[in-house]
Amino acid sequence: MIRTTPTRRRGFTLVELLVAIALGIVLLGIAVGVSQSSAFESYKVVGAADRVSQWMLTAKNRALRDRTPRGIRLLRDPANPNLVKEIAYIEQPEPWVPALVAGRTAPQLVFQHAIADRGTLPPGGPAPPVTFISRRAFIHIDLSTMPSLAEFQSIVQVGDLLHVPELGQSFRINGSQVATADPTNPPPTAPTVPTATIQIELLLSAHPDFGAGYSKFQPNPPLDGVPLQMAPTYVTSQFGFIRQPRPLLGEPTQLLASGMAIDLPNCLPANPTNLDILFAPSGEVIGNTDGITALLLRDTTIAVAAPLTTDYDRAGQMILVCLYGRTGAISTQPVAKPPLNSFQFAKDGVNTGL
Repeated sequence: MIRTTPTRRRGFTLVELLVAIALGIVLLGIAVGVSQSSAFESYKVVGAADRVSQWMLTAKNRALRDRTPRGIRLLRDPANPNLVKEIAYIEQPEPWVPALVAGRTAPQLVFQHAIADRGTLPPGGPAPPVTFISRRAFIHIDLSTMPSLAEFQSIVQVGDLLHVPELGQSFRINGSQVATADPTNPPPTAPTVPTATIQIELLLSAHPDFGAGYSKFQPNPPLDGVPLQMAPTYVTSQFGFIRQPRPLLGEPTQLLASGMAIDLPNCLPANPTNLDILFAPSGEVIGNTDGITALLLRDTTIAVAAPLTTDYDRAGQMILVCLYGRTGAISTQPVAKPPLNSFQFAKDGVNTGL
């Protein structure tokens, strides 16, 4: 008996290939239709809101875990400062007080005042009497504990606050530099300042009680021929630095999906100047314990007028990520349509129990 082995068919027939191609075209058309539908747009917006909520929750959990302030910083888009498309995780370092080492010179803070008085001019003189007062601030630290300006600047940065308990005042630091031996602006000398110290000049913001602030002595325009008189200096060892939040080292920035962004002019509060959201170890929001922060997310590929109340129907899908300062609760809420307040649902606490 002769057995025959059935032949195996290799490949597909032309009809099968045509059917498969047709099915692929149909599925592709369905996918394109869904991607252009409002349902897909809503999914994108909700997904972006969930991502922002997760960033906040991660920062809050870190604050609870580490028992120190943690948060996020909203980063403005360089191409459009009204939009935020990425964030950075931040931390707030402990306040810094220069160390007092046994056998070493105690750190000193020196406020130095200079006065230029034109004096009384005769009647009919070219200009009225002018008195110019300027101030400079210096910190003097033993070289064995603070050998360089670079080390100081790695600890104390622009935006930090110099706090002087004796005065009950704090000053914002705008910069720092090594004190120069300028004949017209001489830094303090011995015996006030020991020689074995690094002399760092602090550039501080003006304060209402100090008028001109702390800057160069020479007025603009200069008072030609009017000598500068050095007033008595104010010296104290009681001072420290309140350091502002910094990005967490080694943490990459986090991005929203393409086209999605936080619309700052339509947030609550609108156009915030402080873009840091910081959680205390208790879970509360630092600096906003009684208020609500509402971040409005939308698809920025849709061009709309600002505020959205004038162009609401063309803005597409939108959503609010709400942060309640007293409890640190995080929720997502819909955007109310005009004539209602856009943040009506956020303020009512819908879905949050607040």
